[in-house]
Amino acid sequence: MRKPVYAMVMIPLCFFLLNHAAFAAPAKNNAYGKKLTVTSNKSTIDSTNQGPVEPTIRVGLLKGRKAVSIGADMAFVVRDINSGMGLRKVDNGKLEIISKGGGLHIGGKAIAGKRILLKSANRGRSAIFDIDGNKYRGEIEIAWKNGSFSIINIIPVDEYLMGVVPQEMSPSWPIEALKAQAVAARTFALKNRGRHDAEGFDVCTSTHCQAYAGESAESSRSDEAVRLTRGKVITYNGELIESMFHTDSGGMTENSENVWGSKLPYLRSVKELKEKTMPWQQKYALKEVQARLLRNGHDIGRIRSIELSPLTIGMKSSDRTQSGRVSVVRFHGERGTVAISGENMRSIFGLKSTLFDIKLETFRTPRVKVHISTPDDRRSRKPGRDSAIGLEGLPNAEETQADSRLRQLSGEDDENIVFFGYGWGHGLGMSQHGAKAYADSGMKYDHILSHYYTGTVVGKYKDNKK
Repeated sequence: MRKPVYAMVMIPLCFFLLNHAAFAAPAKNNAYGKKLTVTSNKSTIDSTNQGPVEPTIRVGLLKGRKAVSIGADMAFVVRDINSGMGLRKVDNGKLEIISKGGGLHIGGKAIAGKRILLKSANRGRSAIFDIDGNKYRGEIEIAWKNGSFSIINIIPVDEYLMGVVPQEMSPSWPIEALKAQAVAARTFALKNRGRHDAEGFDVCTSTHCQAYAGESAESSRSDEAVRLTRGKVITYNGELIESMFHTDSGGMTENSENVWGSKLPYLRSVKELKEKTMPWQQKYALKEVQARLLRNGHDIGRIRSIELSPLTIGMKSSDRTQSGRVSVVRFHGERGTVAISGENMRSIFGLKSTLFDIKLETFRTPRVKVHISTPDDRRSRKPGRDSAIGLEGLPNAEETQADSRLRQLSGEDDENIVFFGYGWGHGLGMSQHGAKAYADSGMKYDHILSHYYTGTVVGKYKDNKK
């Protein structure tokens, strides 16, 4: 009795698949599962209940376009997504798509549909599309709305990663670091499907999500890292994590609540093999600092002093986090005081990280008051006493200012404020340069990931989205 029922179910299913072939990926065995059936916007589900297969991801390539010319390395077909109707086959050359008269025109002819799909005419092979000189695997969706259209790349997640990993990490780096990056990037992509739902796609191509440049960016070594970790993701208590990563921590990563405001048990501050990595410096004239504060709504007039405790990596204080990153800087001006968070300082002054300190600099030799306010800075001076020193010929003058909590400005117009620090990025999760250092030391990729993501497990992906 089971066989006739099975046949009755499969006949309408076959017609469904034929009518929706634009959304189906080629069948293949892989680390995600054994058989493919129907692909939705969010995931690909195996109806045989033998486990999930490789999901697809929708990448927003371009928005607000009025016209585009798209070619491919093989013949491709154009279909109306809503009706499933075939509109055109392009054997060679490029297809011109424009927004005109309240809709889309392809090859000079108006079409009724607002969403079209471009895919390979060869069912056994995926096309590589050329858009504005960049190449992309998978399929291309054109979605028209309000006089312009978006261009969306619909692509299996591992092919997507082939265009992500070499953008996020140098392919010349150790393979274990590249594998760690591939797993972190895969986890981030799958966790964040739907991040740009309101715009009609899952993820963008910028660092807001992950840097992605398609087939044009691919490298054999990063491709290998993706292949060797196929299907591997990072989970905490069985759930995909927010696998944040950044360029360099400067010596110690950060707790999530100090950046996002919410505490995640797997984004905990951890130490690196090396400290004070990727040093940087940003210098501004006093007038420019005052102008930037004013543009951001902080009208305190002329700055009199700046309050910030000295930087020691791994040491917490009232204005620094556990890793030593700045939580708040106070500017005292002639019209009041403003407290600015470390993250807002990064934004206002274009700083590479919040792991920074501040010192003062002048080109002249005025007498500058430096308020010594901490017990460790007493040295030969009496505590709490203002001491006048000359900057010229005294290389330790700036260091004294950086070591005290209060930097007292001289009031001279030629004074500079110097931000100097370490690392690059928000400091959450995996440090990419730190991962390289661990890989250079012989650590395997899964151990690198477990170091940066506390209490997590690296295992095969299970798609629970239906």
